[in-house]
Amino acid sequence: MLKEHFTNVFDAVASLRSAWLTVRGTDSFRQTSQIWVYYDENRLGGVDELRSVMVNSVASLRHYNGVDATMRWGVGHSAGVIQILSHNK
Repeated sequence: MLKEHFTNVFDAVASLRSAWLTVRGTDSFRQTSQIWVYYDENRLGGVDELRSVMVNSVASLRHYNGVDATMRWGVGHSAGVIQILSHNK
């Protein structure tokens, strides 16, 4: 990400892995599904929160599909998760 001169994680993901930002699946008929973002095991919120994370603070970035995310974090993650691990982890 640093080699491409991105400043925030959202721009990097949108350019390099845009499929990670596409919602697949539903959590319920009442609520729309949302891709959640976790930073060092803390839930930040939706994908727009990626704009506030600077690329130089990221050690690794991983996408979990809905099934894997639900198995790891529980119900309400059927659209998937983007997990960010910082250099401090």
